[in-house]
Amino acid sequence: MQEQHAIEQCARDAARALGISQGPIHAEFRINKDGVWPLELAPRPIGGLCGRRPAIFLGSEKEPIGLEELLMRHALEFPGSDSQREQFAAGVDDDSRSEKAGVLEAVTGEDAARAVPGVHRFCSVTARLHDYVAGPGLERFNYLGFLFARANDS
Repeated sequence: MQEQHAIEQCARDAARALGISQGPIHAEFRINKDGVWPLELAPRPIGGLCGRRPAIFLGSEKEPIGLEELLMRHALEFPGSDSQREQFAAGVDDDSRSEKAGVLEAVTGEDAARAVPGVHRFCSVTARLHDYVAGPGLERFNYLGFLFARANDS
């Protein structure tokens, strides 16, 4: 819980330093023994497959709306901009780094990933067999796959 508060404070401080006071932000951090370090913070929502989390429901409707729709409703002051998200802790992890450069020959470990408590979907979508995968380094991300998880608490 203390780590979550440190991440929240770091996000607030970085947004304030950039003059962002309203609307969505996309923020990425590194966490180590010395604390929380911002890597990226921009005035935009999370996108792509990651934008499927969290699920947001309008009133008593059973099907969730997308994050983009919620943001448009808020910006245009339409009803539903105060919609509630599902009452689960939810997140997405993108497997975006490779230990070495080369050609992707196989994807393994999907069953092991699905067996992790809370993981409800494993999706290897961006990398295709026989695609070139860049080596390590933050300067180039490959988005090899995604894990979607949720739990009753954080």
